[in-house]
Amino acid sequence: MKIYYACFSRIARRHHQSGVVLFIALIVLVAMTLAAIGMMRAVTTGSAIAGNMAFKQAAVNAAEPSIDAAVSWLAAQQGTATLNSDQAAHGYFSVQRNNLTWNDPDNWQAAYPPSPIADAAGNLVRVTIDRMCTATGAPSSISCATVVNSGGTSVGSSMMIGAYKYNTQPMIYYRVTAQVQGPRNTVSYIQTIVQVPQ
Repeated sequence: MKIYYACFSRIARRHHQSGVVLFIALIVLVAMTLAAIGMMRAVTTGSAIAGNMAFKQAAVNAAEPSIDAAVSWLAAQQGTATLNSDQAAHGYFSVQRNNLTWNDPDNWQAAYPPSPIADAAGNLVRVTIDRMCTATGAPSSISCATVVNSGGTSVGSSMMIGAYKYNTQPMIYYRVTAQVQGPRNTVSYIQTIVQVPQ
């Protein structure tokens, strides 16, 4: 009788424990699955951020040659009357445009080139140039943003007493803005301010 009782007792204990282990194993399996999903999401987010940074850098790189071309065009027009009025063919405005909403398509209707061609990365670049003046015509220190000039004139000068006199040839400020439309509906704006002598 003792042998029968011992066998019965072992069988009962083994049967009672097998359900608890299965329950714990399921809980651990669910926790590991949730951890794996969290890691996959973190990796996906990191990849998306890295991709966006690459698109941003590609947009800056695409805009640089267009900005350089605009600055070269400004330098070629130095000292001529061309810069005294708007030049729609080059996206040039002789009076600065204020309070612009850069993502408004209407502000890019007169940009250069009118129909941009995509580069190898799929970026479309357009450029506008604004002379930092409040009036058209020949620039002056009153209507245009210029470099800092020298102090008052000396006695005996033909200029009015107290008038300012430039140390060198006056330099006018120009704002060059590039819009880059890239892949995945990305749009970037790159702006630079340059000085060109009158």
